[in-house]
Amino acid sequence: YNELTEDNTDFNGEIYIDLLYPGSLRHLNFNVIEIKRIHSLTSNIYHDCLAGTLAVTADGYALPCPLLRNFIVGDAKVETIKQIKRKGKLRRFWKLTKDNIENCRMCPFKYLCHDCRALEYQASGDIFGIEYCTLEL
Repeated sequence: YNELTEDNTDFNGEIYIDLLYPGSLRHLNFNVIEIKRIHSLTSNIYHDCLAGTLAVTADGYALPCPLLRNFIVGDAKVETIKQIKRKGKLRRFWKLTKDNIENCRMCPFKYLCHDCRALEYQASGDIFGIEYCTLEL
C-alpha cells in the first residue's frame, strides 16, 4: 500500500486490501474500516458479491451465482427474469450478509471482508461455511 501511494509512483487506480490476517492491521497506516465504510455502504444490507447477481444456465435454470449450481432460484423457461428477480429465493441470497453467517457475526471485520459463498460452499458443503477465513476469533 505504501509503495502505491507514494508521490513518485504513476499508479492512478484504486487500492483494495483483500486479505486480512492476525496482526496485519498494525502494518497499515490508514483506517481500513473507514475506507471500506465509504466504498461499501450497503455491505450490512446486501452481500458484497451475490447482490444483484443472477445467472441463467443453458437449461434455463436461474442461479444466484454461476458457481452455485445446487441453488436454483427459478426457471427462465417458465418465468420471466423480472418474475425471478422478484422472488424471495433470489433476494435471500442477495441479502446474505455476514450477520447471517454464525461465525462472522461477531467479527470486527465482517463488513470489510469480501468472501465467495460459492467457494465456501464447495469447501464445506454449507452456504454459511467459513473454510477460507484466515482469522481465528
